Amino acid sequence: MAEVLLAVGGVTSFLQIANTLTSLTKELKRCIRILRYAPKEVKQLRHEMWNFSLNLQWFDNLANECLEEMEDFPEKTTRLQQLDAMLKECKMIVNGFKKFLRRFFVAKSQSSSFEVFVDRIRWYFRQSQVIGLRLALESTKSSISLFTTLLMLETLVKKIAQLERALKEVPQELEQRM
Repeated sequence: MAEVLLAVGGVTSFLQIANTLTSLTKELKRCIRILRYAPKEVKQLRHEMWNFSLNLQWFDNLANECLEEMEDFPEKTTRLQQLDAMLKECKMIVNGFKKFLRRFFVAKSQSSSFEVFVDRIRWYFRQSQVIGLRLALESTKSSISLFTTLLMLETLVKKIAQLERALKEVPQELEQRM
């Protein structure tokens, strides 16, 4: 009886070791994949941030032009405060990406193969930060898109109201003919 329990215990421990080795192998494979594609990820992230920065500058110019045309003082100050808050959030994200990725933008000719390997390891351990920064970037993009849409809607509603008032007024020529 003791031999049967010993055999069952040995098989169970072997299965546990096999399960652990399988999960560790999967994790190692995932780690190698992340390390292998780290330079591409950094390049893609850099391109996304460059694109975001250009669009942000364009948005800032466009929003300021729209806000300059606004007449209502309380609404204008509210919109300016909203714009400033969004721009501060955008600057925080851009600075976060710059701080996070500063090491990865060193020219390749200046880096040894060991430094490149260390950069890839560093990238692996900072994946959660990258995910957080990307989520913040997407959130900011959505906020900017919503702000722009609402600003355009507000401008269009005002123009429609002006056109409706203009339609209600009878031109003097038409009044004279009647």
